[in-house]
Amino acid sequence: MSKIWSFLFENAGKKIQMLAKIALVINVLVGVLIGIIFNIVIKNVDGSTEGSVAAVFLAVIIVAVSAVIGWLTTLAMHAFGELCESFYSIDKKLK
Repeated sequence: MSKIWSFLFENAGKKIQMLAKIALVINVLVGVLIGIIFNIVIKNVDGSTEGSVAAVFLAVIIVAVSAVIGWLTTLAMHAFGELCESFYSIDKKLK
């Protein structure tokens, strides 16, 4: 049982960094989906078969803002993972 627990908490810095990368991909995909859904909803509300320029522009802005927010969030997570990894390495050298 202790092997399972040691595996969960071993090498946490690398796991946090991997989680940051996965979170970035998920955030960008969700942003793209929200942008596409927003564009489709505006087309249906507007009643036109072609999307208005404003709807397309807003959808692109939503995707861009989502990507930037995702990047900033994962940048902080990745930096924290590197900090944990560096701390573990220093701790290991001192022992």
